[in-house]
Amino acid sequence: MTVTDRGLLIAVAGGVLNLAVMTLHSQPIIATAAADQSGGLGVLGIWALVLVGPWLLGAIPTHMYADHGAVCPLLATGVLTGACLWNGITAPPSESLTSLYYEAWPFFLVVLVVAGIAERCLRTGHAMDSNRSSQE
Repeated sequence: MTVTDRGLLIAVAGGVLNLAVMTLHSQPIIATAAADQSGGLGVLGIWALVLVGPWLLGAIPTHMYADHGAVCPLLATGVLTGACLWNGITAPPSESLTSLYYEAWPFFLVVLVVAGIAERCLRTGHAMDSNRSSQE
């Protein structure tokens, strides 16, 4: 198994783990959202958001950690998922962060990727090299 295959396998596992945790936690929210739709493409869209979002939010930061050593995105994903779980246990369903998690996951994903790229640049010194060359 090559390093790339290993990183991909770890990323898929991270995505599946995040998806499993969020899906098991948010069954009432998913059922309510699906019941509001009359069927057809509306329900398909709900399930696409429910399945794709948490999987990507788990897989991409895990891949960034496994292949590039970026800790910040994986840690932020853990905090975000943990906050949803904690809020779901302690708050009433109408005040749950889980709905925001499912609706704003593309924004969270972009923030995580930017944080991972910034961390990688700082760790490898690319940010410092570009500053030095612009000053000379």
